[in-house]
Amino acid sequence: MIKNKGLFSLAGLMEKSYLLVNIVQIVTALFGITKERIMSKVNIFSDRCKECGLCVAHCPKDAITFADEINAAGYRPVTIDDDKCIACGICYVTCPDGVYEVK
Repeated sequence: MIKNKGLFSLAGLMEKSYLLVNIVQIVTALFGITKERIMSKVNIFSDRCKECGLCVAHCPKDAITFADEINAAGYRPVTIDDDKCIACGICYVTCPDGVYEVK
């Protein structure tokens, strides 16, 4: 059996995403960079969310949850707890539906 390695395997994506989080945390600690300077804002396009849960599963700080309301497509869109969010961008990278816009 051939194992899928690299960016396109889920395990490979998870390894790379946690490495990215560690790098972001180290750089912010060393240089005193605040979250606002790295990522000034994360916009959520709720109408695009299909409740797949990839961003929820990969968020290292559990800052992403599903909302109680339903979007126009019949799914519960995601919400971000700004107090827990470390602005790592993993939600943007893992979302297949373009729900997140990082400014």
